Amino acid sequence: MICYSCKIFEPLQHLSYGYGRQVFSVIAPGAFMLFTAFIGVWFIWMLIERGCFKGELTFENFAKPLLTFSVVALFLRQHELYWQWFYNPVLETTSSLAQAIIGVGTFERMPPTIVGMLTTMDTQLMKIFNIVSLVITDASFYQIGLVIGALILVAPFVFVWGIFLAYVLEGIFKMLAITAISPLLIVSGAFSATRGFMSMGIRVVLDGCLTVIFAAVAMGFTLSVANRTISQITDDGLSLKISASEFIFSGEYWMLFILGFISVLFHLKAATIASNISGAQDGPGAAAMVVSTSMAAAGTAFSFAKRRLGLAGGNIMHELGGMNSSNQSRSFSTGYNQGVVQGLTSDVFQGSDSHSSQGASAESNSSTQPATSNNGGTDAFGI
Repeated sequence: MICYSCKIFEPLQHLSYGYGRQVFSVIAPGAFMLFTAFIGVWFIWMLIERGCFKGELTFENFAKPLLTFSVVALFLRQHELYWQWFYNPVLETTSSLAQAIIGVGTFERMPPTIVGMLTTMDTQLMKIFNIVSLVITDASFYQIGLVIGALILVAPFVFVWGIFLAYVLEGIFKMLAITAISPLLIVSGAFSATRGFMSMGIRVVLDGCLTVIFAAVAMGFTLSVANRTISQITDDGLSLKISASEFIFSGEYWMLFILGFISVLFHLKAATIASNISGAQDGPGAAAMVVSTSMAAAGTAFSFAKRRLGLAGGNIMHELGGMNSSNQSRSFSTGYNQGVVQGLTSDVFQGSDSHSSQGASAESNSSTQPATSNNGGTDAFGI
C-alpha cells in the first residue's frame, strides 16, 4: 500500500536536516571565534584583576567557569558533537516511542522510525476509508443518502490524519528552528545571565517531541477501537459482511462516527498536555487552523470545479438548443417561403384560367344576343 504521509514527510525531513546542518556550519565558526576571543580576555582579566590586584582568585571561581567555557568551545568547534549527542538521540527516541505506542493497538511491526509510524497510521486509516468505498460501491445510484452518510463518516478521520501529520511536521520544524540558532544558544549557556535562552530552546524541542508522542497515544487509541469495530462489519477490509443500507446509521456506524470526533478532541488535547509539561507557551491552535483551512480550501475548490462543470454543461446544452432552434427557424422560413411561392404560382395559374373562361363566356354571349334580336324581327325602336 502507498504511504501518502511518508511521501509528504520524507522529502521535508531530508531537506530540513540538510538545511539545519548548513545553517549550523555557517554560524558555528563565527560564534567559536568570538567566544574564544572572549575566553582569552576573561582569562587575562581573572589573572590580573582578580588575582594580582585584589587577591580574590580562588580555584572554585576560576576552574568552574573555565570548565564550562571549554565544553561550550568544544561543541562549537566539533560540529558533529551536537548532532551525535543531541539532535539524533532526541529524534530517534521520539520516533521509537511514537511507533511503539501506535503499534500496540494495531499489532503492526514497523521500523522504529517516524516513517514506520506514518506507515502504520496510513495502513490502519485506509481500512476506514475503504469502508466508505465499499458502501459507495454497494449503494445503488438512487440511494444518495447512503453515499452522503459514508462521506460524513470519513470527514473526522480525514481531519485526524491531517492534524497528526501537522504535529509531526511541527515537531520537525521546531527541531530545525532550534538547530538553526543552536550555536548562539550554546554560547548563551556559558553565562548565568543568558542561560535561560538555552533552557527555553530545550523546552521548545521538548514540546515538539512530547506533542508527537501524545498525538501517537491519541492515534493509537483511535486505531485500536476502529480495528475492533471494523472487524465486525468487514472481512479483512475487502468486503462488507452486511449491506450498505444496514451499515449506514447502524450501531457500528455511529461508533466510528463518534470515535472520529473524540479522536479530534484527543489530538487537540495532545498539544496542550505537551505544552503544560514542557513549559513552552504553545498550543494546538496553529495546527488545527492550518488543517481546517486546508479542508475548507479543498471543499471550496471542489464546489467551484463542480459549479464550473455545471455551467459548462449548461452552456453546451444552451448552444445545442440554440443550434436546434435556429435550424427549426431556418426550416420553418424555408417551408414558409416555399409555401408562399407555391401559393403565388397557383394563384397566377388560377387567375389565367378564370380570365380565359370569362373571355369565352363573353364571346358566346355576344354571338347569341344578335341572333335573338334578329329572330324577334324588331330592333330597339320597335321598327
